Amino acid sequence: MIKLVSLKLSNFKQYQNARIEFPEQGKILIKGKNEAGKSTIFEAIAFALFGKPVYVGSKPNLIRFNAEKAQIELVVKTEDKILTIRRVLSKNASQNAELHIKKNDSSTPIIITGVKNVDPRIIKEIGIDQDIFINTCFIGQKRLETLENLTAQERQELISKLFNLDYFVNLIGKAKDIKKEFTNQKEQYEIIKKAGEAKRDLPEIKKKIEEVEEQLNKIRKIELSHEIMKKEKLLKTLIEEITKLEEEIEKVRKDVALLERYK
Repeated sequence: MIKLVSLKLSNFKQYQNARIEFPEQGKILIKGKNEAGKSTIFEAIAFALFGKPVYVGSKPNLIRFNAEKAQIELVVKTEDKILTIRRVLSKNASQNAELHIKKNDSSTPIIITGVKNVDPRIIKEIGIDQDIFINTCFIGQKRLETLENLTAQERQELISKLFNLDYFVNLIGKAKDIKKEFTNQKEQYEIIKKAGEAKRDLPEIKKKIEEVEEQLNKIRKIELSHEIMKKEKLLKTLIEEITKLEEEIEKVRKDVALLERYK
């Protein structure tokens, strides 16, 4: 938001010389007869801020009749700065511009010269451009329907610039990227957390493994004992069969000896 402090005109349209000091507080009413120069005051404010005419078609038409150049000086306040804008407009439509920026707590102003440098810096300092100014802050004669007659796209662009919605769109995009980054970090921290918990529980896990190994060893011993028992039983059977075979062999030997005697 800006506050008007003062306006000084020299050879600007019908004003040869004029100076207006705006009050610090309150509402301002400018009244007068037709063509008395009421609209010229607003034209001068808009031209000082943006370097472009609002009502007239060309810049030379802003210069008073029979004068070679027009001069405008506008002083405005922002929240923390005082801006002094000076413009000199010549008949050939050339223009000189100078901007003094003084912070409230500083005595040395920043001085910017040249239209190409001054115009964008003013917009940066006050936060609005001429389109926003004309369609929201400044309603000229026969222009009451201006905002209404804009297309939907034009109104959207105007509102976007007025409320700096592009900044919020970019901010949302950045927020999504940051959210993604934090989500990845959270997953990494979850893995680290699980690893830490596993490390903390490692002694107990080792103890459980040892207990399981001990039970497995017992089972292996039982299985081995069972196998041994089976083999001992088989061995016993084999021994019995060998004993029988040996008895059979001994009987056969006796029969062979008896046959030898008979022979």
